[in-house]
Amino acid sequence: MIEKYTCIEFPYFKIIGDCNDEGSSGLFLNGIPGITLKRASAIADENYLSGLELIRADEKESVETVIRDILMEISDTINTGLIHSSKDKKIVYHEDAEYVAPGTTGIKIVSNNTDPYSSTLIHYLEFYSKTAGGNITYTIKDGEDTTTITQALLKGYNKIQIDYTCRNNLVYITADFGAEELIKDSLSSCKCYNTCAIVSPVDGSYEDVDDNVLGYQISCICDDVPLICRFAEYIKNAVRFQLGIKLMTRLLVSDNAVPVVYNGQDQAKYLLKLWSGGIDTVTGKMIPGEYFLEIKKISKMIRNFLKSNSSVCFGCESNFKIVSNLP
Repeated sequence: MIEKYTCIEFPYFKIIGDCNDEGSSGLFLNGIPGITLKRASAIADENYLSGLELIRADEKESVETVIRDILMEISDTINTGLIHSSKDKKIVYHEDAEYVAPGTTGIKIVSNNTDPYSSTLIHYLEFYSKTAGGNITYTIKDGEDTTTITQALLKGYNKIQIDYTCRNNLVYITADFGAEELIKDSLSSCKCYNTCAIVSPVDGSYEDVDDNVLGYQISCICDDVPLICRFAEYIKNAVRFQLGIKLMTRLLVSDNAVPVVYNGQDQAKYLLKLWSGGIDTVTGKMIPGEYFLEIKKISKMIRNFLKSNSSVCFGCESNFKIVSNLP
């Protein structure tokens, strides 16, 4: 998902003809031939209110495509998705277990990760409830971002699948259990930590408490976000070419019978071949397009950086494959 790359802001390009004149990249989309707001408006179909809305949707998809292509190009030298330094804490059920009614409670996760290319991954929470109840909402507070997960409260063992990658050094997960009673951890007074995070129980005000009722699994995971954000400044032209490819493809298949569409067919074919590549009609060989050459250039920069830096997440000819969930 593109949202995890918080270093990349949208709108991405400035567009001549857009009165808001916004664009985080600092580049004008109209800086390459064939792309105008008028042409985008002519090929916008019923799925878009305007040509500007079409461009804004395609630019987001273009950034996703560029990131995916870069990651595939360097996939032999990075271990994206590799999980290391896992920490499990179990809440153990036994006949003499002590139950408490914690009200609103949770855990505080403080990043203890010294590898800048790893992030803290919360796999799940677990606990034992004395009785069944209604739905419980678990709130993840990560800086200014809030995420919620709702699940029915079961009698006995409960496991809440979180699968959340932290974006800040301090993250809280809390839930209001009301009057429900949960098993108290016999080692509740200790703070548990590994090389990835320090975890401790808190109340609804995020203050430290002694009673811990939640078990969990937390790990470090090799994350492509820090690497992509380090080189985000250099992907602008690749994104512009990719967006051009999307728009020219749309123009060629558009059934809008207006002059700006049918008069632009030949230029669209030429630009599409220029940006995406094609077969040389004389030699029969594949000619790389400008987009592919940009991806190669960025990937070479990243490879050179990886060679001069060390991390558990970098490796020569890695057997690990990209597992990021980009659409």
